[in-house]
Amino acid sequence: MNAPNLLRNLLLIPLSVATIFLTACGSSGPSSSDQSVLTDTAAKPNELGVKERAPTPEDIAQIPDTDIKYVAKELLVLFKEGVPESDVESILAQYSADIVGYIKEVGIYQVRFDNVSDLSELAAVAETLGQDNNVDTVTLNPNVA
Repeated sequence: MNAPNLLRNLLLIPLSVATIFLTACGSSGPSSSDQSVLTDTAAKPNELGVKERAPTPEDIAQIPDTDIKYVAKELLVLFKEGVPESDVESILAQYSADIVGYIKEVGIYQVRFDNVSDLSELAAVAETLGQDNNVDTVTLNPNVA
């Protein structure tokens, strides 16, 4: 798959996945009182069962020649129903990825790849990860703020 098609495919799902993610967090995202819980990767999930790493301004990147912004080095990964958490962790470990947020009830994970340096590398990881039989959807983590 060439790069423009891969990017287009990465952008087909984000709004629905991001909508689920933001709906679980609350329509305006995490409140200031939730911020320490949601940004601390060792913290427990909030009362809705959601844990999210809020991006910093330095985390935001833009797809060249577009107005589309996303969280650099991050993907949203939707695993198929019934995939055990141990399998999720094992699959993501193959990519040296860190789970920085999730909605476990629906199997959506906010995943950070510190070893990627740009959008093309992130897209390549997304394409490979998306071919795993346990993965339903992989998308960029859109900046919807």
